[in-house]
Amino acid sequence: MASYEPKLMAKVAELYYKYDLSQQEIADRIKISRVKVSRILTAARKEGIIEVKINYPKDNATRLERKFEEDFGLKEAKIIVSQDASEKVYFNEVAKTAAKHLSEKLGDEDILGVSWGSTLRRVSDYVEPINKEVDIVQLIGNLGSNDVSANTIIHNLARAFGGEYNILPAPAIVDNKTIRDAIISDRKIKEIYEMMNEITVAMVGIGGLNPVSIFIKSGYLLEEDMELLNQAGAIGDICARFFDINGERCNAAFDDRVIGISFEQLKKIPYVIGVVSGAHKAEAILGVMRSGVLDVLITDEITALAVLELI
Repeated sequence: MASYEPKLMAKVAELYYKYDLSQQEIADRIKISRVKVSRILTAARKEGIIEVKINYPKDNATRLERKFEEDFGLKEAKIIVSQDASEKVYFNEVAKTAAKHLSEKLGDEDILGVSWGSTLRRVSDYVEPINKEVDIVQLIGNLGSNDVSANTIIHNLARAFGGEYNILPAPAIVDNKTIRDAIISDRKIKEIYEMMNEITVAMVGIGGLNPVSIFIKSGYLLEEDMELLNQAGAIGDICARFFDINGERCNAAFDDRVIGISFEQLKKIPYVIGVVSGAHKAEAILGVMRSGVLDVLITDEITALAVLELI
């Protein structure tokens, strides 16, 4: 790159930034080409004559989002910030943001995989009808008649999107591997499992291994299950696939009882959106981000800060 006199660089920078002249106006004024003005401005930035400072608004989460993106290799982080938000307000705002993000990112060629949980149920309530034909696949079996089961969420999404939806007609967890193997040998279940390999976008919740977990509240995790998972170091799950604080899979016998997408299949999906709200899930969020499964994280400031405190 050509060198320029400091005085010239300072003059061009002043005309451009202080007096708001266009590059062409500067070129005409000091009798040089517009291309040369552009090169002088570039050189001035490199030489430190021009310094860029961004004054972030107090309620702007840009720096926090950038830290998550850089530290965990995310394609995008969306963190909701509010001065007076309660846990309930944050929960709803996270769901609204996720609904909008999903609608914006999905295309007609996409196949959407969906898990379940209270957060995703609320997301499905906020998704507005759009003119896109998106096929939907259920990632994990159901929790009985629980209204946060995947089939309830999928029906809500199917009303918004015009594509086909594919329900996984089975419980999320069964008593043993023998029963699991028998169920997934069914022709219809096999078709769903094959479709899981074609998913291009997934929206998943993140569960924590604590007393408020849906698994525990619904009775799907018994005391002996909890003991087994705790011994394995489990701190959370995605689609009932448990992992530890370092994002490593906890290959407990419990894993053989799950009917749904595998951890390895999740990792192969090109665009996985994790939606979560609640500081009590901080350990689980940290673990799953270290696993490399997520491409996008949508959460709130309180939850995000709780995660960073663990690092």
